[in-house]
Amino acid sequence: MRKMVMALAATSMALPATSVMLPTVAGAQNYNNGYYQGRVWRDQDGRYRCKRGNGTTGLLLGAGGGALVGSALGGTTTTILGAAAGGLLGRHIDRKNSRYRCR
Repeated sequence: MRKMVMALAATSMALPATSVMLPTVAGAQNYNNGYYQGRVWRDQDGRYRCKRGNGTTGLLLGAGGGALVGSALGGTTTTILGAAAGGLLGRHIDRKNSRYRCR
């Protein structure tokens, strides 16, 4: 009975991982009426548009790193200040180093 419960638990944990969007389906998201629209395109008014990251990854990594540095330097206040400063710096760097920028 225990092995059966463990097998059922393992199967129920593995099942949601298979529902992730497949790369072939994910690639189809950039097509509009059969025409490829990559990360940079022109809209109906002739203006250039682009898809770019909003800096969330840099924000989270910077906040985590800043909190670690802040806690190493002092107490609760420096941890909070370190997390805030690290988050802002990480977001800035992540958005600045974006490969495609709308101008």
